[in-house]
Amino acid sequence: MRFDTGANSGADSLSESGQGPAVETVRIDEVATQPISLIKIDVEGMEMKALRSAQQVIDRDRPIIFMEYAPHRQTDQGYTPQDFQSFLTSRNYRMLINTGPTQGSTETFSIGEIDDLGKLSLMTDLLLVPAESDRMPEGIMSATSPHMKRFLLVQRLRYWSGIPKRFLRRLGLI
Repeated sequence: MRFDTGANSGADSLSESGQGPAVETVRIDEVATQPISLIKIDVEGMEMKALRSAQQVIDRDRPIIFMEYAPHRQTDQGYTPQDFQSFLTSRNYRMLINTGPTQGSTETFSIGEIDDLGKLSLMTDLLLVPAESDRMPEGIMSATSPHMKRFLLVQRLRYWSGIPKRFLRRLGLI
């Protein structure tokens, strides 16, 4: 793998054909010898590779997984929403998202279940929880609830139109 730098150092990434220096990588399965209860993934587009590198840990320990999911970055790496969904559903994971305020000073979350990652248009944090887990958040909205439908519609509007959040807030959509 090679290190790629961008204009935003928070979005630096690794790629097969990067221009930066070579970087050694290891599979999570190779280093996780103790039971794992939580995996946090924020690897700027390499999420599917990170998940695949942890297949044995995920199957063995059934950890909660918190990850950033950006559809455009996954497409750039050659993965589809169906690739992610297949990986997760075959392991019986529920896919949850925060439909409330993000990256703000509030700790108010509104957790909804999503049944199709293909419905997401913009970067979203995913909380992936084994279906049998007793650590499930309370008050999860169903994937078909009016709030979830509205959240996905607003996300799609923002993606296709480039309308800023503050304008949609003034219209009362968010």
